[in-house]
Amino acid sequence: MRNIGITTFVTLLMLGTAIIGSGHIVLARDFSNSGNYLVNDQNCTAGTCTQTSSNTVTSGSSGLTSPPVSISTFPVEVLTSVQPDRLNYTSVQCPSGSVVTGGGFNILSHQAQVLLNGQHSNGWSTSVFNNSGSPILIAVIATCAESTT
Repeated sequence: MRNIGITTFVTLLMLGTAIIGSGHIVLARDFSNSGNYLVNDQNCTAGTCTQTSSNTVTSGSSGLTSPPVSISTFPVEVLTSVQPDRLNYTSVQCPSGSVVTGGGFNILSHQAQVLLNGQHSNGWSTSVFNNSGSPILIAVIATCAESTT
C-alpha cells in the first residue's frame, strides 16, 4: 500500500474522496467507530475505475499519523484615541509565523459608530466615527494562532 501522508488522509476524512496523482482515487471511510479506515486505491481512465488495492488501516499506523501539533492562540491589541467628530481606521497585524483566527474591538463609549470591523490581511481592522464631544479610546484586537511544536 502507498503511504498517503497525513495531509491527504485528513483531506480524505473531511471530504470522503480525494484525487492522488493522475488517474488514482482513494476513498476512506470510518466504520463502526473502531478507529479503522478502509482505503481503496483505484486506477481511473476514461471515466472507468478499476480497484487496484483495498486495505483496512488502523488509526495510528505508519503513514497516517504525524506527531501531535500543539497550537496556541494569543491576542495582539492596539489602543488608540479618536478625537470628537473624527473617523479613525485602526489595524493590528499578527506577527510573522502566526495566522489571524479572529478579532474584534472594544470601545469605552456609547457615542461611537463602528463602520468597519473585520479581518484584513493577516490581522484585524476597525473603523470608528466618534460622535461624542470628547475623545474616546478604542482597542482593536486580533486573535492569532501559531504552532508551538
